[in-house]
Amino acid sequence: MHASIRWTLLNTLYCQPFSGLKRLGLCFYGAKIHSRAYLSPQVFIDPLFPSLLTIEEGALLGLGVRIALHEHAGNRFRAGRVRIGRGATIGADTRIACGVEIGEYARIGLGSVVLRDIPPHSIAVGNPARIIAKIDK
Repeated sequence: MHASIRWTLLNTLYCQPFSGLKRLGLCFYGAKIHSRAYLSPQVFIDPLFPSLLTIEEGALLGLGVRIALHEHAGNRFRAGRVRIGRGATIGADTRIACGVEIGEYARIGLGSVVLRDIPPHSIAVGNPARIIAKIDK
């Protein structure tokens, strides 16, 4: 489907309070999102490459989280997979760059900018996000 139509449809779904509608729309375009993952209102996921996104069971994305699946600057272009592991919690207004993997049960503080992988059972905060603690299993 043409990218502008996909963008319009997904952008309309992103404003809905119900996670299921967003999940269905993204899965229709190739994203892999577990049925027990929760996407809060105003979560924005790059509509050009949704097939590069994986969100596992029990993950929670807070209000206004934005996930980039591609980037370009001048004549440089890069697309990368984003995986959010099982049980991960992403705080409100967090930004996640393309090519990042967030491990199982990791926690990302609100307003963080995630530019690098976050290992499982870690707490990361800030801009850029830095690991400040490990969570006991």
